[in-house]
Amino acid sequence: MTKIQIPRKEEDLLQLVLKISLHHESHPKRSPLNAAFNMDRIKRKLQIIKTYKESIPQTRNEAINSREKRRQEIRFISREVKSIGHFLQTIYPDEPQTIRDWGFNIEE
Repeated sequence: MTKIQIPRKEEDLLQLVLKISLHHESHPKRSPLNAAFNMDRIKRKLQIIKTYKESIPQTRNEAINSREKRRQEIRFISREVKSIGHFLQTIYPDEPQTIRDWGFNIEE
């Protein structure tokens, strides 16, 4: 059984989501993610995170609120990435290279 590694660093996690999204979009009709995941929602969450990172808060409270909202979005993304990884493992149990093609690092 293979083990999927989920990045702990925010930037690495966001890069993985972009890879997953690109792979999904390269075969939108045949993508197995269509059956279980709303990739449009995940992409919207990525955009929200980017907006929070680029915004310049005017007050300390705005900074705190912005940081907390960004963390909530990142937690959502992290949970979705874990779910996608487990889903792909279920579909491709003996095909670690296929899972790597989606952008995941795998321990064998």
